[in-house]
Amino acid sequence: MIRTAAVLVLLVGLTLSIIGTFLPWLISGSVTRNSYQFAAALQQFGLVDSWLMGAVIAAWVFFGPILLVPTVLLAVRMWRTAAGVSLALGLMMAGAAITTLVVVGGKRRFGIRLADAGPLTVACGSGLTIVAGLLLLLSVRRDVRMVWSGRSDQTITIRSPLR
Repeated sequence: MIRTAAVLVLLVGLTLSIIGTFLPWLISGSVTRNSYQFAAALQQFGLVDSWLMGAVIAAWVFFGPILLVPTVLLAVRMWRTAAGVSLALGLMMAGAAITTLVVVGGKRRFGIRLADAGPLTVACGSGLTIVAGLLLLLSVRRDVRMVWSGRSDQTITIRSPLR
């Protein structure tokens, strides 16, 4: 039951995140730019001076295909791996979207300003992806066995209440 809900929440979160990358991120006059055009502009004009941010922006074009990884892992029933990858991707997506909203939000230069639709949609999708990763982790816990004082004949098994 929890696993089914986690899978559905994950699929909705990943879908929202992918849609959010194609929504407007920047507005320049009457022209809107999505996240891929935003990343290309940052690279083209050399506006990023950190090698780490440069690497993140260069890898942004692979964002969509990377988001398919948890879906493939779910399809082959690798629940724990899908949960871990979902958590990692969710945190990275949230970091990118929230950083964009905080750093660029509210600023306007040369007629260019941030469009909230894209970053907010990615932030919501990443939040759902994080929640789904946590739910997946909870749904696949194994039994915990404890051995007291090194004697295997005194084993206590604690069953997961989520099964």
